[in-house]
Amino acid sequence: MDGVGLGGADPAINPFISTNMPNLRSLLDGSHLSAAAPLPLVTPRATLLALDARLGVEGLPQSATGQAALLTGQNVAAIIGYHYGPKPNQEVATCLKNGNLFSTLTKAGLRAALLNAYPPRYFDGIESGHRLPGAIAMAAYRAGIHLMTADDLYQGNAISADLTGKGWQEHLGFKDAPQITPQKAGIRLKELSGRYQFSLFEYWLSDVAGHNQDMHQAHILLETFDQMLGGLIEAWEDDEG
Repeated sequence: MDGVGLGGADPAINPFISTNMPNLRSLLDGSHLSAAAPLPLVTPRATLLALDARLGVEGLPQSATGQAALLTGQNVAAIIGYHYGPKPNQEVATCLKNGNLFSTLTKAGLRAALLNAYPPRYFDGIESGHRLPGAIAMAAYRAGIHLMTADDLYQGNAISADLTGKGWQEHLGFKDAPQITPQKAGIRLKELSGRYQFSLFEYWLSDVAGHNQDMHQAHILLETFDQMLGGLIEAWEDDEG
């Protein structure tokens, strides 16, 4: 879930307090996802830690350097001397090229996947030079990971960014795109993850809602996310990892 931090306990400004998220709270032993939770929090199925996204570098944390830090295990903002985003510049791209989580796994002979489905115009934009991939997609691509396409979405091998596929129908013009419930998306994420030793799904709509400062939109997205989480929790088998 992109663009999310640990906010305070005021429901007027923190949608994680004012949104009904029973499945997330069940993972956190009844706590809200906020700075008011007893941190660090370790439960049978989840761990919640408080980290400073600045990583010792002055300025406002940004997506590219922050995601690259998670993907490489290195303080990328400190390496290049500043926070940068939203998409990687050449310096961040070099850090990702020199080694990242996806490439480490594939070099070890393990199967890894990025489960997001990308529409044709995403690939067209990158090929034309009018669009840059985000750090996560760039890391996967540089590791030789197949970026999922519309065909993968239709075949049930990938998940749409909004979880349900509704956005593909309403905003991308794919009127026959398969649409599923958030709960089914969670079940499908579990099923797809079983094909790989490591899989990742990037939920970036939360970041968009944060930038828009749209509380109503945030409530809808978080409710959808929690319903997906419910399907994932119900389908998950702890003895499988």
